[in-house]
Amino acid sequence: KGHWDKILSISYFPDGQRMISGSCDTTVQQWDLKTGKEFVETGIVKTFKGHSREWITCIDISADNTRLASGSNDRTARIWNLDTDKLTVGTPFKGHTYNISGLTLSFDDSLLASAFLDNIIKLW
Repeated sequence: KGHWDKILSISYFPDGQRMISGSCDTTVQQWDLKTGKEFVETGIVKTFKGHSREWITCIDISADNTRLASGSNDRTARIWNLDTDKLTVGTPFKGHTYNISGLTLSFDDSLLASAFLDNIIKLW
């Protein structure tokens, strides 16, 4: 099954075969574009959970298709390993007083830029 609440963000993988969606249901889900169904690998649905009961407002996928960045109204950004479904950094990126409105990984994946509703952009 897909998201049970509004979808606020969506991004294609650079390989063009999959996409990621972020929702008000506090999850990020990976989709297989060939079938139109949620992407399933060895029986495990790719659903990323970790933001604290807040909407996922923005997402980005690394150029090498190995990491996913997500931002939320919980005022944190997180980076996930797409192979293991685990956070690549144990502690979320924090430091703003307002919600995340956008984020992007640099082309070489060395930096994460996050924009917040407090008119500040942070580089991590």
